[in-house]
This record gives sequence, structure tokens and C-alpha cells, in this order.
Amino acid sequence: KFIIAFAVFHSINKAIGHHEMLMSLPAELLLSLLGTFTPSILLVLLAAVVSLVHVYVASPLLSILVAIIMIILYCFIARFSGKYGYVVLAVPILFLLKIPYVVPLILGLIATPMAIIPASCGVIVYRLFVVISNVALVEESMGIEDILLMYIDVIDRLLADKQMLITIGVFFIIILAMYLMRKLSIEYV
Repeated sequence: KFIIAFAVFHSINKAIGHHEMLMSLPAELLLSLLGTFTPSILLVLLAAVVSLVHVYVASPLLSILVAIIMIILYCFIARFSGKYGYVVLAVPILFLLKIPYVVPLILGLIATPMAIIPASCGVIVYRLFVVISNVALVEESMGIEDILLMYIDVIDRLLADKQMLITIGVFFIIILAMYLMRKLSIEYV
């Protein structure tokens, strides 16, 4: 669990790191140690809080939108599939490693089709941070209209992200196919 937690926090710092203290090795090790002794759903919450702190340092106004999206995703994960919390963390890490389709293959072998919920949340989190990194984060002289335009731009980019929707669809097909193959009865003669 320590290695998984360290990979999670190191990936967060590498992808959206803006807070200098959280990016230090002692902070990563301390967070990883804390993540070692927590259930997977709390590790997801801790990773969300660390991500939110990084976004807040870069853009306090954008962090409000990210917090709302993360709360919604966290409620889906906690309600429907809390025991698969590691999936939400694994998907963005494996996207950074360029091997995200390992997750649906494994989930199809060990989980039910309901595992698509945490897998989809992981894809949404990854794409959210890709969108945020592409949005200009200059806020010093922003008026209310500029802030609303920034929010609308982030939401529009996230909702119009065809790659995200295709990835979620492919994840669902792979999980379902692997699950059905696992459930097939095979006669060994």
C-alpha cells in the first residue's frame, strides 16, 4: 500500500504540482505513510485533497469548480463501489505511464461490471487535469465575466472531450467482455 500511495502522490505532484511544500520528498513520504494505514476510499479522498491544494495554489477560483466535480465523483465512488477506490487512483497513474487499458482487463477478471463506475471516475479525473493544465490560469485582473468564461470553458472542454467518452466506452466494453468470458463454463475433457 505504501508503494501505491507513493506512486499516487508522486504522480499528482508531477502532473499538477504547484505547491512547493507538497512536492518535496518528505511530504510525499509522509502522505504515503498516512495512505498506507487508511482504507482505499480514504486514500482517494486524501489524493483529491492534495490535488485540490495544487489547483488552489495555481488558481483559487478554478479550485472551486474542481472541488465540486471531485465531490460529485467521490460520492459516486463511495456509494456504488467503495472497495474499488484504488481503481480511481490507478487509472490516472497508468495514463501517465501510457498503459491505461490494463485497468479494465484486470477489473474484468476480478470484479463485476459495476467496476466501470470507479474506472470512469478515474478517466474523468485524468481528463479534468489535462483540461485544467491547458486553461490559462491568470486570475489577477479577472472580472466576474472572465471567471464565468473560464468556468464555462473548463466545463465545455470536459463535456466535449470525445477522447474521454470513447475511453469510458472502451473501458466498459473490455470490463464487460472480460467478465462474461470469466463467467463462461468451459468443458475440460
